[in-house]
Amino acid sequence: MKELHQLGLNFEEYRQALEAGAVHRADTIEDLAWDLGLPPATLAATLEVYQACAAEQQEDAFGRRDCRPLQAPFYGVRVTGALFHTQGGLRVDFHGRVLREAGRPVPNLYAGGGVAAGLSGHGPGGYLSGNGLLTALGFGMLAGQHAARALSEL
Repeated sequence: MKELHQLGLNFEEYRQALEAGAVHRADTIEDLAWDLGLPPATLAATLEVYQACAAEQQEDAFGRRDCRPLQAPFYGVRVTGALFHTQGGLRVDFHGRVLREAGRPVPNLYAGGGVAAGLSGHGPGGYLSGNGLLTALGFGMLAGQHAARALSEL
């Protein structure tokens, strides 16, 4: 794992994670499991299966073919799912205008993409990959057309 750690040091994000204390280092796989709050026996069994795949140069359970034997020190990072953007917070009309709670548009305020409630619904629970791009493009065009008409009427 040390060679992968050394490779990771070439990336700013990895160095930041290391500096923030997100990367754990341990001399045994059991100690790494304890550091990460994982069941030690399960992580040890997972490593054993992986090591067998690496020794026999066969595909592992995830379809990887380039398995390399791992040795101490072991490094690990707790990985969780997250959205790093807003998702479906603002109600908009057909023109992409942001609507007040009563349903009336806020003058000169448009929204699209992940910030607008679209096909995915409200909040992260309704997230569907790619729909932010769909509403960004669709509402971007509709909002641009509406804004251009509104400006021409001034």
